[in-house]
Amino acid sequence: MVLGLGSCKTVKDAGKVERSVLRDIKETDPVFKSYNAKLDIEYGGMTYSGTIRMMKDEAIWISAGKFGFEGARLLITKDSVWFMNKLEREYFAGDYDFFRRILGFKVSYDMVEGLILGKDFDAYDSSSSSYRFEESGDILRISFDIRKDLNDELAPKLKQDLFYNMALKHIIRNYFEVIGSKNSLDIYYDSYFPIDGYSFPSYMRINAFAGKSMKIVIKAKNQKINDTFDMPFAIPKGYSLIK
Repeated sequence: MVLGLGSCKTVKDAGKVERSVLRDIKETDPVFKSYNAKLDIEYGGMTYSGTIRMMKDEAIWISAGKFGFEGARLLITKDSVWFMNKLEREYFAGDYDFFRRILGFKVSYDMVEGLILGKDFDAYDSSSSSYRFEESGDILRISFDIRKDLNDELAPKLKQDLFYNMALKHIIRNYFEVIGSKNSLDIYYDSYFPIDGYSFPSYMRINAFAGKSMKIVIKAKNQKINDTFDMPFAIPKGYSLIK
């Protein structure tokens, strides 16, 4: 369906569609205090199990491993990133430079949470950017020539395509390139799971390019909201700092 968008027609009443669609995208932002799920992660030809815990707009905690043994743990907040690699007995404690090393560009908490929840980036401007609408059946493609983070002048400027299912009210694909570089991120949201009137991504395919290509598939299961849980993170003695 997405591949067929090359022959799409441009939406005629762009103003009306703009107001309706951008409002719908905003209103699909799930209202919850906490979220947690079990994960199956495919990367580099291997399959790993994991857990994600999120306090909305505050913190995200992810644990991943194999055969019942934890291999890595990640904790991010609005301004800090903590990562522990148990296999190499090393850790990172700092800011979002951690993701810049991996993805090749600066990201924010807002961006990470948006990608996990299948929602647009709240901090990025939509009102003054140059954008176009194209539709094919229920799928609407919103193309931004340039988007800027309203809260951070140093954040990367994006050339972005959002593919939105107007019937299901889901973002089904989020593709963006970092302007001024060759780095890009392309996420397909193949399915969602409904919880208390909202929907959370349950199958994601991620393609990233930052000097080299990376492909990750994430399947979420046992998804729950508003549970009580801990986000433990303690660095054992003898671990070395990743510089």
